[in-house]
Amino acid sequence: MSNLTVQNLILHFENRLRQIDRHTLGNTAGKEPQFPMLVVFLGDEAIKGFSSIASNLFEIWPQYQRELQFVGVTNKGSSVAYVQLSFEENEAQESQISSDDISNIVTSLFGLKNHFQDRSKLFVYFILDTTSYKSAEEFSTWMDIIQQTKNAFGIDSLDMLDMLIVLLNENFSRKSISNQIRNKLCSFHEDPKLLSNCKSIFLLSNKRSDHAILEDWNICYRIAISIMALSNNSDANISTSLFSRRVLTASYAREEKPSEKIGQVIVTALIDEMTKAFVQHEMHLFEDDSISERLGLTKDGTITILDNYAQNVLVPLLPSASQLALFPRVSMDEYDDVSQLSAREFNSLTMSSWDSYLSQVAHQAQEKVNMDSKIRQNWRKEYLTYLCTQFSTNELIYLSDHIDDVREIINHKREPSQEMQVLSAAKSRLKYMLSSDPKLIDIFLSAIKEQGENAREFLQAWRELLQSRQNIFAIRDDNITAFYERKVRNYFDHYGHELTEEFKKMQDAESLKLFLENSLDKIVDSNPVFSAPFEEELERRLHEEALPTDAKQYIRQKLTGEDVRTYLQVNFNFGQPVLSSILIKVGTPLYNNLYSNLAPTTYYYNTGCGNAAEAAVVYEVSKENLINGESR
Repeated sequence: MSNLTVQNLILHFENRLRQIDRHTLGNTAGKEPQFPMLVVFLGDEAIKGFSSIASNLFEIWPQYQRELQFVGVTNKGSSVAYVQLSFEENEAQESQISSDDISNIVTSLFGLKNHFQDRSKLFVYFILDTTSYKSAEEFSTWMDIIQQTKNAFGIDSLDMLDMLIVLLNENFSRKSISNQIRNKLCSFHEDPKLLSNCKSIFLLSNKRSDHAILEDWNICYRIAISIMALSNNSDANISTSLFSRRVLTASYAREEKPSEKIGQVIVTALIDEMTKAFVQHEMHLFEDDSISERLGLTKDGTITILDNYAQNVLVPLLPSASQLALFPRVSMDEYDDVSQLSAREFNSLTMSSWDSYLSQVAHQAQEKVNMDSKIRQNWRKEYLTYLCTQFSTNELIYLSDHIDDVREIINHKREPSQEMQVLSAAKSRLKYMLSSDPKLIDIFLSAIKEQGENAREFLQAWRELLQSRQNIFAIRDDNITAFYERKVRNYFDHYGHELTEEFKKMQDAESLKLFLENSLDKIVDSNPVFSAPFEEELERRLHEEALPTDAKQYIRQKLTGEDVRTYLQVNFNFGQPVLSSILIKVGTPLYNNLYSNLAPTTYYYNTGCGNAAEAAVVYEVSKENLINGESR
C-alpha cells in the first residue's frame, strides 16, 4: 500500500515549488562545489543527521547528488567500523564498508566522471555530536579516530583541507561534560593532536546566545551546510578565512517561503473538497434492476466480452446457408433451403450432428482460451476497466464480499430458443456455451475480487490519509491561511467538478496517490503566486491583506537585525566577524535590496534557490569565551 499521508503530500507540494524555482525563475544555476568533498559523521548520534544534512546539501547542489560522498564512523570500543551513507528511493541507507572501501570512495571523487572544477584538494567535513558522551575523554578518543580515518583515505595531508564541526550538547544535565570539552578546545593551538587532526574547528551549541536551548539539531545542521557551501568555494579568500586553524562559531538566520504552511492549506482544502464526493450509500445492489447490465451481461445473461469474442472469432467458423446442405441427414428428401429450418428441425434432420458440431466449435474455443494467457489477460484487463466505470469503491467491495451471489447472477442466463432459424440460433448457442463455461466465468469473477481488494486498499488509504491529519499542527498565521484558501477556492470553482468526477473513478491506493499529487501540481500551475520568489510571495500576501509592511525591509531585518542569535553562548563579545555572508539566489529583487543596504564587505553566495535566504556571520571564539562558557 502506498505511504499516503498529509505530511507526504505536503512534502510533494514543497518539492514541486522547489522544482519550479530551480528550473523556471530565470533558470539561474547557483554556485557549485569547487573541490571534491567528503562528509564524515563521527558516531551514531552524528549519523542521525545524515538525512537532513545530505538532503539540504542537495537542495543547494541538486546536480551533485551522485557525486557528494558521505561516510559514517562508529566506535565499537576495541574496533572502528565504517558505513557508506546514501539515499535509495528517498530513504537513508547504511552499507558496511572497510577501510579499503573508504580509500576507493575518496579515489572516485577525483575521477573524470565527476564535475568538480578543481581536483587539487580534498575537502573533508567531520561532524561530531557530543550528545551521548559519558565523559569528555570520549572527545579525545574521537580525535584519534579522526586521524585513523584520515589515514584510511590514502591521500597526503597536504592535499586535504579538513574541518571539524562540533555539535556541543549543553543541556543542563550535560553541563559538566560540555564545559570540559570547551576547555579542551582552548588548547587547540597548543595541542598537537588537535592541530594535526583539523585545519579548523567549527563549534555549534544547542544553547544559543539568548539562553534558549534547542530541542534538536536542525538549525545547527543548516549552519553546518551553509559553512560547507561557503568554504568549498572558488573564492580563495573565503576558503582561507574558514580553514584558518581557529575555533569558529556563527550567528544564523533564515527566511523562506512558508512552503510547508502553504502546502498544508492546499492539501487540507483538496482533501476536504474530495471528501464531499466520498459519499457512502447503503448497499441494495442485488435489488437493482440494472445489476446484470452493470456486471457486463447482455439481456440474455451472457457475458458481453465473451459475446464479442464469439461474434468475431467463432461465428465466422459457421457454415454458410448453402453449406448446411452438406451435413449428413436422416433423409435425403429434397428441401428448398435447409437454412430456413429451425435449429430444432435441423438438428433432428441431421441426427444431432449439428449440435455436436456446435459443441466442438465451442470446446475448441474454450481449449484455445485456456491455453492462451494473453487472451485471458486482455479480457481481465478490459473487465477491470469496465468495472471501474460501473461501480463505486464501496460497491466493488460489496461485490467481492458477495461473490457467490454474483456467480449466481452470471449463471442465471436464458438458453437460446431452438425455434429460431438454424444459423441465428447457432450464433446465440455459441455465445451461451462460452458464457456457461465455469473456467471462463472465473476469469471475470476473479477480476471482481481483485478490483474489490483494490477498492478495499483505496478505502483504507483514504481513511489513513484522513487519520494522518491529526498529526499536523494548526497553522497559527491567519494571513497565510486566508490568502491561500481563497486561491484554492478559486481553483475549485473552475475545476472542482472535473476533479470530483476523476476522484470518483479512483479504485486503488496507488491511483489515489497519483491523483492527489497531480491535483496539487495543477493547483500550483494555476496561479503565478506559487512560483514567485519568496519576497514577492510575501509582498502579494501582505498587499492583499492591506498590511503596510515592506516585504524586503522585513526580510532584511529578520536576516541581519539585532534579534539574530549566535549558536554558542559566551561571556564576552566576539569582536569583528571573520566572515559576513548572505546565501541567496543572485539577481532577485531581494538580492538587489540586500546588496544595496548591507555593508560592502558582505559576501553573497549564489544558491540558485529563490525560495529562501540565509545569513551566516562567522566569529572566532577566543580562549576566554571557551572556558566554562556561562556567565557568572
